[in-house]
Amino acid sequence: MRSLVGYLVLDQPRQRYTHWVEALAPLVEPGAPMPLQVDAYFVAAEDRALLGLWYRGDGSVASALISEIAQLAEIYIIDPTCLSEPDRACSRTGWPAARSSSRGVRASRRR
Repeated sequence: MRSLVGYLVLDQPRQRYTHWVEALAPLVEPGAPMPLQVDAYFVAAEDRALLGLWYRGDGSVASALISEIAQLAEIYIIDPTCLSEPDRACSRTGWPAARSSSRGVRASRRR
């Protein structure tokens, strides 16, 4: 079983590349849970990227790490449980199809 822990919303990834590399470094440190899959989407017009992080099982250990990283780096997380059913279906197959219908998605900082 795999679970989508959340989408990290990275603002201005082109201009703030070094910042994001440093902020997300704990995700690949020894001892960090290894993601099964990482989905990356880039919206050039908004200079915004979404990273979907998938983990084995319920993802609870990964969720705690991601929440801590998000809080320290002031990264928004889109909680998949807050997505509408069509958006959840698209997130399983590819976000671009959901982009046009996800205007109302609530992005929140997990604490």
